[in-house]
Amino acid sequence: MPTLKLMPTFLGLTLTPRLMLMLMLMPLLPAAWAGTATRLLSSVQYVPSQEVTVSVELAPLASEAFNTLEEVVPAGWELVSAGTASWTASTRTLRWVSLGGLVRTFSYVVRAPSPAISAAVFS
Repeated sequence: MPTLKLMPTFLGLTLTPRLMLMLMLMPLLPAAWAGTATRLLSSVQYVPSQEVTVSVELAPLASEAFNTLEEVVPAGWELVSAGTASWTASTRTLRWVSLGGLVRTFSYVVRAPSPAISAAVFS
C-alpha cells in the first residue's frame, strides 16, 4: 500500500521545509537591510512646561529608494512644532518620508507636561 505524505499549504502553495523557513525569516529581512536612526534631545533633563527639541538623524542604505520614519510623542507631552512631518493626533505619531539614500536630520519640538507625570519614552 502506498504511503501518503501530507504537506501543509499556504495560499495554494505546498509548503516545503525550505519554503516554510523562507516565510518564517521574511519578517526579519527589512530590519537586516534597514539603515540607522539616531535620536538626540536638546535636554536630557527637563522641567515642567519646558520645550525640548528632538532631532532624529536618518542614515539609510544607499540602495534604498525611500524611507519612512515614525516617532511617537509620549503621552502628556504637547507637540509644539512638527517641522516637516505629518502629524496624526489620534496615535500621537509624527511621520516623515525621505527620498533617496541621503542622510537627513528631522526635528520637532515638544513641551514637557506640567506637572511632570513620569519618565518620557520617545519611540
